[in-house]
Amino acid sequence: MPTKIKTAAAGLVIGSGAAVVLFLLYRSSTLQTENQALQFQLEQARATTKELRSQLVLARNEKLGLQAQTSELRRLRNAMAQIGDKTKEQAPPAKPLPPAQTQPADRTAAAKPPAIQFQSLEEMADYVGQLRKVNFGNQGEPISAEQKNWLKAIKPQLEQLERSPSEFALFQSTLISHSVDLDDPDKLDKIQQIIRETYEQAVAEKLDIPSKPRAGLEDWKRRRQQLDRLGTEAVEEVLSDGERETFDRVFIGIMGVDLGTGVDKSLYPEGFLVDSP
Repeated sequence: MPTKIKTAAAGLVIGSGAAVVLFLLYRSSTLQTENQALQFQLEQARATTKELRSQLVLARNEKLGLQAQTSELRRLRNAMAQIGDKTKEQAPPAKPLPPAQTQPADRTAAAKPPAIQFQSLEEMADYVGQLRKVNFGNQGEPISAEQKNWLKAIKPQLEQLERSPSEFALFQSTLISHSVDLDDPDKLDKIQQIIRETYEQAVAEKLDIPSKPRAGLEDWKRRRQQLDRLGTEAVEEVLSDGERETFDRVFIGIMGVDLGTGVDKSLYPEGFLVDSP
């Protein structure tokens, strides 16, 4: 009898031990599964955090870009306001004078022209383009002395636009479209893009007029002229033969503010404009 009791007791102990081992194995498997799930969740959280950080960086860059655009817009508005002030002091007639033989009396009426207010750079460029075309054209009398003085007065303000490639491209392409009677929107878009990209490089290399240096001026002129020729040749490839012929007659290149009131020789290498008036 005691032997049976011992055997039963030993069996009980062995059974209990086996149950504990099985429980521990089950628990270990459960913990391993939970650990894997937590590891997966952790990786997901890390990926989400990385994505959120990237989005935050993009948002900050976008904010800085918007701030820069806002600052540039304010600067251009101030420049437009200064131009508006100049128009009050030396304002030309509201439209370019027609040929003298059609309305000869307008010459006297233009002695005290009304002031002009431009609502946008595009509107002003359109008006300047009309004046420039009349001045270079063969349509009777050139622009009046008042109009020419007004163009000379606003030229320094317009030269500041060279620091804004997009704005200057809009202005210069408008002058070109008036000069060569360009009515093809695809061509005009290509020309505007070429001028914008040319001035993006000019600003990056400090070859815009506002960045004109006092020292090393000849090298600056040479590099600016080289860039001008590259951009000008690209524009000429867009134009037809007739448009190109007119363009070459009334433009030295795509860089610089040429209003038809005289060439600033200080922007060109020595000897480049020997035959220019």
